Amino acid sequence: MRAFQFEPNATHYPLPIMLRFVIVPLLCALCVLPCLADNAVPLIDGYDPTSFNVPIHRGTDARSTIVAVNGQPFERAVRVAVNTKTDPVWAAQIISSAATRTVVPGDVIEGEYYLRADPVNGSTPEIVGYFRSEADGFHQLVWLGTRPTPRWTRHTFRVKADRSYEPGDLAVNLHLGQTAQVVEFAGLRVTVTPGQGSVDDAAAEPEPVDNPIDSALLQRLGADATLLIAGHRPADLAGPGPDPDASLRLIHVEGQAFTQAVRVTVGKTTDPVWDAQLTSPSTAGPVRRGDVLFGLIDVRGQSDKESGGGQYTAWLQSPGNADRGWTELRRLAGAPGPRWQRRFFATRATEDFDAGEVNLVLHLGVIPQTVDVANMLLWNLGPDADLAALPTTRLTYTGQEPDAPWRAEAQRRIDQHRKADLTVRVRDADGQPVPDARVRVTLDRLDFGLGTFIGNRRGAVYGDTPDSQRFAEHVLAYFNRVTTPCYAAEGWGWPSPESKTHQVRTLQWAVANSLPAKAHTVVWSRFDWSPREYTEARDDPARLKAEIDADIREVVGWVTEYGAESVDLVNESNQFRQFEEVIQEPGLRASWFKAAHAVSPSLRLGINEHTMLSGGGLNRAKQDGYADVIRDLIDRDTPLHFIGMQGHMGEDFTPPTVIWEVLDRFAEFGLPITITELDINTEDEQTQADYLRDFVLAVFAHPAVESVTLWGFWGGDIWIPQAELWREDWSRTPAADAWVKLVTETLHTEESLVTDRDGQASVRGFRGTYRITVEHPQGQGQSTTRLDADGTTVDITLSESRQTRIER
Repeated sequence: MRAFQFEPNATHYPLPIMLRFVIVPLLCALCVLPCLADNAVPLIDGYDPTSFNVPIHRGTDARSTIVAVNGQPFERAVRVAVNTKTDPVWAAQIISSAATRTVVPGDVIEGEYYLRADPVNGSTPEIVGYFRSEADGFHQLVWLGTRPTPRWTRHTFRVKADRSYEPGDLAVNLHLGQTAQVVEFAGLRVTVTPGQGSVDDAAAEPEPVDNPIDSALLQRLGADATLLIAGHRPADLAGPGPDPDASLRLIHVEGQAFTQAVRVTVGKTTDPVWDAQLTSPSTAGPVRRGDVLFGLIDVRGQSDKESGGGQYTAWLQSPGNADRGWTELRRLAGAPGPRWQRRFFATRATEDFDAGEVNLVLHLGVIPQTVDVANMLLWNLGPDADLAALPTTRLTYTGQEPDAPWRAEAQRRIDQHRKADLTVRVRDADGQPVPDARVRVTLDRLDFGLGTFIGNRRGAVYGDTPDSQRFAEHVLAYFNRVTTPCYAAEGWGWPSPESKTHQVRTLQWAVANSLPAKAHTVVWSRFDWSPREYTEARDDPARLKAEIDADIREVVGWVTEYGAESVDLVNESNQFRQFEEVIQEPGLRASWFKAAHAVSPSLRLGINEHTMLSGGGLNRAKQDGYADVIRDLIDRDTPLHFIGMQGHMGEDFTPPTVIWEVLDRFAEFGLPITITELDINTEDEQTQADYLRDFVLAVFAHPAVESVTLWGFWGGDIWIPQAELWREDWSRTPAADAWVKLVTETLHTEESLVTDRDGQASVRGFRGTYRITVEHPQGQGQSTTRLDADGTTVDITLSESRQTRIER
C-alpha cells in the first residue's frame, strides 16, 4: 500500500497565501468554538486537507487531489475519485492525522467534519468509516459509515472514552471503495473535554422523532395490514435492563431512510442475558389464533468477539401476567456487522392475545457489544395472508454470484495446487498391454483436511445412545480428520476427572477409526478458563510459570500417548495475555513451544487466533498483532509447525478474494495454515450454505492451507445453534447439503475409464489415497496408491484370482 501524493487543483486564488491558508481557516475554526464546551481542547485538526493520508493500493483505479471549495467554512477539500468498486473497500481510503493528546477514561470527545459525494455511472455513494484506535488491536469508538449526497453536509460525533489512549492512537478513517464514487472530505476538527459524567452531559441528545415507515413495504403488505407494534420512534424503545454496565442513548443516523436509532452499549456479559436488552412498545391491538404476524428490525452491531459483529436473540413474546405465563410467538437470532441490516420475520399466532399482551425484545447480554436499533415493527396481516409470499431477509456477500470472477481463478488454482495426473497401466500375465479394460478410480481419502470438532458431550462419538451413534456415523461419512478437546478449565477441562476421561475417550475413538486428530488447546492465557492453581498463583510469577510448564508437559504427554498428531498449543494470544502480564518474561510463548517439543518431538505444534478471516477481513490491526506474534516465535527458533486461523463468521461475510489476501500475507511465513474453527452464524440458511461452499473452495484454492475444520455440525450439541448443518432431529439444512456435495462430489474424484491400445488410462484427480479396480474378460485387478503433487503411475497385472497388488 502506498500513499498517493496530492495533486493540487490548478485554480488560481486571488487571496494571499497567508490569508488563504492561515487566517481564513483560523477564523472558521473560531466560529465553531462557541458550540463546544468551555474546557474543550483540540485533539485532531484536519482543516488543512494536506494533513490527510490517502493510501491507495497499487492497481486500484482511484486518484486523490486537493480542490478548491466555495461557500463553506473551509476553502479546500481532499477529493478521491474511485472509478470502480475496490476489493477490499479500504483499497482507497482517507486517514486523518492522529490525535495529539492523551485521552483518559471519561473524557468526552466531540468531532465534526464535512462530506459530499458524486455518483459514478449511476452508483449510490457509500462510505465505511470509523473514529478508531489501532494501538492495541482495532477498536472502534464511533461508527461513521454513511451514504453522502452531492451537497456538502456537516457530520458530528460524540463519544465518551472508555479507556486510555496515548497521543497518536486515535484517528478518523474513511473507507471509500464500497462503490464507484467521487468523495470530498474537509473541515475535520476533533476536540476532547476532560470528562465528568456521561456523554449526554456534553450536549443534548437528538430531539425524538418518528422514523418514516417504508411506503413500498406498506404497499406490498396490503391495505389490511394493521400496525401492532409501532417501534419506529426510537425514543419509545425501552432498555437497557438492570445491568449497571449497560447503557442506552438516542443517536443520529445518516445515510439511511431513517434518521434516529437507539444505541445500547453492553459493558460485560450478563447472566441472565436479558439483563441487557431492548424492548419495543406493546401491541396496540389484539392477536387472534391463526393471524399472520409480520415484523422487521433495523440493526447494526460491533464487538470484540471472533467475528467482530454484534450478537442478539430476539423474541416476539407475551411476557406473561397473572393469568398467562411467558409465551414465545417467534424467536430469531442475529449476528449483525457494522452496516445497517434489515431483518424480516413472520409467524402465525397459535393463541389469542389481547392488546398490550405482546412485545418484541432483544436480549443483548450475551457478549460485551454496542448495538444500534432504529426500528422494531410488527403488523397483523390477518388469517388469510400467505406466509410464503412475505418479504424475507436474504443476506448477500461479494462474490456470491454464480459467475463471479473469483470462481474461475479458484478452479485454476485448485487444478494447479490440489490435483495431479494418475495413470493406470494394465498388463496381462505375459506383460502385454491390455486395451479396452474397464478401470474404476476412486479417491478414498483427500489429502486436504475436511474436519470437525468432536468434543460434544451429548453426541459423544464413543457413546451408545442413538444420537451418539448417528453422530459417529456422520463423522466417518463426511469428515477425514477431527479436532478433539484438551481444555484446561477447572470445571470442564482435564483437571476434572470426568472431563479428562471424556477428552481421552474422544481422542481414542478418533485414532481407532483412523482419523488424524488435532487436540485443542493447551495454553489459553486467561485465568477464567484455567486450572485453580493458576488463579492461586496470580500474584506469584515464578509459581505461575512453573504451573504452566508442568501442565504443558502433562497435557502434551497424554495427547501424544493417545495418538494426537498435532495440537493447538497456544490459543488466542492476540486477545488474551494474562499469563504474560503476570510473568513478564521475554520469549515466554517461545518457551512454551520448546517445552512441548521436548516432551513430544513428533507432535505438530500450532498457534491459533480469531478475527483474521471474519468480519469482512477488515481488522488489519488484529492481523498485524498476530503476524507480530508469529514473527517473534520464528525469530526465536521456535518449533512452530502450523498457523491456525479461526473461522467464526457472522453476517458480515468476508469476500473470497479478501480471504485470499489475508492468507497471502500469512503464507509469507512459509508455514502451513489451517482453518481451525469454521461456523457461519446466520438464520439465512441459503446464504449460509452458499458461503460455506464458497469459503471452503476459497481456502482449498490457496496452496498454503492444509485443512478446514467445522466447529461442530449437529444442532443437538453445538456452541452456536444457528450454525448447525444437521438439525437436532438429524434433518439436513441447506448448509449440510452444501457440505455433503463438497465432500462427495466437488472435492472428490471417482472416474470410470477405458484403457487405450497401449493399455493405459489417465485421470487428473485430487491428491490423496486411491482405490483402483480393473475388469476385463482376461481377468481382474486392483490396487491402492497415493497420488501426490508429482503424479503417479500404477501398473496392474490382471489375474483371474483377483489378487491384490499394492502400489505406493
